[in-house]
Amino acid sequence: MMIAVSIICVLLIYFVFRRNMYAAGVQNRNYTAKASQALVQAFSGIKDVLVLHKQKYFIDTYEKDTIQVQSAQCKIVIGQESPSYIVEGLCVSGIMAVVGIRIVTGENNVEFVSVLAAFAVGAFVSHVSMHVLTLTVVKRILSLVR
Repeated sequence: MMIAVSIICVLLIYFVFRRNMYAAGVQNRNYTAKASQALVQAFSGIKDVLVLHKQKYFIDTYEKDTIQVQSAQCKIVIGQESPSYIVEGLCVSGIMAVVGIRIVTGENNVEFVSVLAAFAVGAFVSHVSMHVLTLTVVKRILSLVR
């Protein structure tokens, strides 16, 4: 039963996040191209831009497109990080449900403690490694921003 619930949850996460990630990727690509186009046009015709006093137009266009790129990148990062937390929450909820069922039915809980301890160690190890990876990515992003 737990496997069936897990498969349903993974498929639901996959289909929901796939659509959102695709839309964010398209938005990121389109607005990056528009921002790059504004830069190329401004710098390739710098004399015309200065003579015709069009600096404000190119600055506004670049700023608007860059804000859209950043919005898309935020969606992408959230889409990359969220499924792991959702799966972790579902797994912990599942373990708690199994523990509750075992207590209510009055089964042999002595043997179950060792199994539960193995799951707890596995969850702790994966949780720590996930946070180390997240911190590494955040440090890399911050070093690029500075």
